[in-house]
Amino acid sequence: MKMIVAAYGLEIILIIGGSALMWLGIKLKTSALKHICFNVSTICLVLGVLEFTLTLKARPDSDLSFTPQYYEHHSQLGYRAKEGDFSVEARKRWIESGDNIYSVRYGFRNGRRSTHNSNLQSSNYTLFLGGSFVFGEGVNDDQTLPYFYNQHLTEKRNIRNYGLSGYGTHQVYTIAKHQIAQDLALTDAQDVDVFYWFIIPHIWRTNGLSIWDRDGPHYQLNNNQVEHLGSFRQTQRRLPLILRGWHFIWRHSAFSKSYIWGIFSIRDRKTDLTIALIKQTHEILEDRGFKFTVLLQSAYKPAARFNSQQQAAIEKIKNGLKASGIPFVDVNDVFMQSNLDINMLKIKGDGHPRADFHRYLGAHLAELERD
Repeated sequence: MKMIVAAYGLEIILIIGGSALMWLGIKLKTSALKHICFNVSTICLVLGVLEFTLTLKARPDSDLSFTPQYYEHHSQLGYRAKEGDFSVEARKRWIESGDNIYSVRYGFRNGRRSTHNSNLQSSNYTLFLGGSFVFGEGVNDDQTLPYFYNQHLTEKRNIRNYGLSGYGTHQVYTIAKHQIAQDLALTDAQDVDVFYWFIIPHIWRTNGLSIWDRDGPHYQLNNNQVEHLGSFRQTQRRLPLILRGWHFIWRHSAFSKSYIWGIFSIRDRKTDLTIALIKQTHEILEDRGFKFTVLLQSAYKPAARFNSQQQAAIEKIKNGLKASGIPFVDVNDVFMQSNLDINMLKIKGDGHPRADFHRYLGAHLAELERD
């Protein structure tokens, strides 16, 4: 029932509401009220048909499975990779044909994605933070960015990959504050470099717009200070029942996800929170003598209606990083300068970076390390 409401809730409301208004217009005798009811009912019915059409177009043509499931609930982060040493099979396939988009294995060690060429005896650490890109969604353990980075550095670094699919800046900040900053092995290390691979969706994830991350940490800006409110779910529970129901239907609607979500999820206020959390992350790590660098990337091919908002958000984040003296690498520019088409280096039918993408970016970051 919940899935039906999520998929078709808005069109049901619009069509029932439009039909009720049309019936009311027929019954009413006052000409002005008739016109109002008929006009509003027409708008509702048209929007209902549009929402239904968008829902059908948005039906997934692929599915993703893990054997076994590798993540679990976590009180601070919302969810995390399970503890222990284990591996899972990740398989994404086309629903219609059954053909694989990818079939790979993810290894885990100590609650993080494995990097097999990590030098565990080294006191020179490199940490990677972020979402699915730095985690290595769709590639094997020896095809991720952290793996290729260390390969180009002759496997001399002690690598930790804290990335996990679906994470945003709010989880990056939480990991830096509650895990990295409290880790005595890192405090006593000779050298610690930290890379955060940021992509535009981290803005709306950080502002609670991810359906999968209801238990994630909810932060807000209060007088330019970052304030922790609990989880997104706890914040939502403060709303009356009817508003929570509408909130659920609206968030899952195709119209919201196709148009409104993309446009308004990267407004200035939401981008400001993201920048503030990046700055706070930098300050936490800098206080401990760690070097922090942001890998900044916009979408591969943003839809035309979102392009200007994305570019404005990227420029605002760049300016915020420059003003705070936070080093960053423009990932898109790295590939453009070498005349490489970044869109040709993504997994077909998925959109995450291929192994070739990770290899090239890893080599670039390794050169920065040597310099």
